[in-house]
Amino acid sequence: MGNTHELSSSEKMPDNYYEIINGPEAWSYQNRNVGEKWIKLNNSDYWDISNNLDLIHLVTSFRFDLWNKLELLPDETSDGRLCYHLSYTEKIVNAKNRVIPKTEYHFFIDKENFQLVSSEKTTFEDGNRNSFERKVYQYYRRITIVNKGKIPHKICTNLKIFMEILFIKKLGKK
Repeated sequence: MGNTHELSSSEKMPDNYYEIINGPEAWSYQNRNVGEKWIKLNNSDYWDISNNLDLIHLVTSFRFDLWNKLELLPDETSDGRLCYHLSYTEKIVNAKNRVIPKTEYHFFIDKENFQLVSSEKTTFEDGNRNSFERKVYQYYRRITIVNKGKIPHKICTNLKIFMEILFIKKLGKK
C-alpha cells in the first residue's frame, strides 16, 4: 500500500484491517484505532488498492463504510427468502436547524447462506422522498479467484424518481 512501514517490536498488527473502495472513495478500517475506525484514504492510496478490488462490492454497491452504523431490524422476507434486515439512515441539518434524512439504506441478507438478497436506497431532498432504488441479486456463481466465494451475475434494478414520476426497471448481468 501507499504509506506502509515496517512494524517495530512494540507495534502490533491490527486485529481486523480492511480497505474498501466505494465509488470514487477508498476507506481503511483498523479496529485498534482509538478514534474513528474507518478512515478515508488519499488519492495515491486509492490507486494503489484499485487493482485488488473486492468484486462483490463493485457488483452490489454495498456500502462497507456504513458497516459499523448498520442497525439490525427484525427479520424480513425478501425475494421469497427469510433475511437479516440491516438499515442505516444518513441525516443532515437543514437551514431551519432541523435534522432531516438524506439517504436511507436497507440490506437483506439470506439467513441460510448469508448471500446478499436485495438492497434498497432511498434519497431525500429537503426531507421529502426524491428517489428509491431496489436491487435484487440473483444467480450467484462461484468465483474461484475471489476468496473462493460467489458473486451475483444477474442484478435486477428498480428505480423510482418521485418528482418526475419516472420508473425504470433494469436487468444487468455481470
